Amino acid sequence: MPIDHNTKLRIETFNKEAHDYKSFSCGVERLDNYLIRNAASQHADSMVRVYVVVEDGKNVVLAYIVINVGHMDAAEL
Repeated sequence: MPIDHNTKLRIETFNKEAHDYKSFSCGVERLDNYLIRNAASQHADSMVRVYVVVEDGKNVVLAYIVINVGHMDAAEL
C-alpha cells in the first residue's frame, strides 16, 4: 500500500482490540500469519513485544516489528 510522503505515521504498542491487523498483508505468508495468528498471544504473555506502524489517526496496521529478548551462544550457530 503506497503512502504519501506527507503522511504522518506512528509507532504504537500492539493492541489487538485497538488495531486493525486481521487483513494485514506484506506479501510474505509466514510474516502475515505470525501477526494475524500469534502476535497477540505472545505479546500478552510477555514472550515478545510487538509494535505496529499506523497512519496518524487510523488503526490499520501498515507494518510491524517484534522484539524478542533472548540470547544464543554464537558457538551453537
